[in-house]
Amino acid sequence: QFGYSVSLSGDGQRLVVGSIGFRTETTRNVGLCEVYKLQERQNWTRVGALVGNEENERVGSHVSMSNAGSVVSCSQNTFVDGNMKGMVAVLEENDQSEWNVVDTMVSSSGNSTSFGISTSLSH
Repeated sequence: QFGYSVSLSGDGQRLVVGSIGFRTETTRNVGLCEVYKLQERQNWTRVGALVGNEENERVGSHVSMSNAGSVVSCSQNTFVDGNMKGMVAVLEENDQSEWNVVDTMVSSSGNSTSFGISTSLSH
């Protein structure tokens, strides 16, 4: 399900794509959040990614990109004390053009997967 959710930077040169059905060789529906950069006005090159670890994490169910294209948010499910909860990971591009998770927020209420059902970043 490549493209389940997408968000574009203000200048159209960066794109974040969520793919909730992505699977590894051994685990299904881990999800994938990928960041792409437009090269020479014609080719999209992947420059960053966040891959889920557990079945049904569904990383990338909702994504958002900042206007400048240097920060993205990716929502997903996570398991805490046996309960599935909604979570949002924030990734930022550093000075070496590497994408790293800089913050995560997890729902504080019981078995709630609706946390992060919609994300948006300011300009």
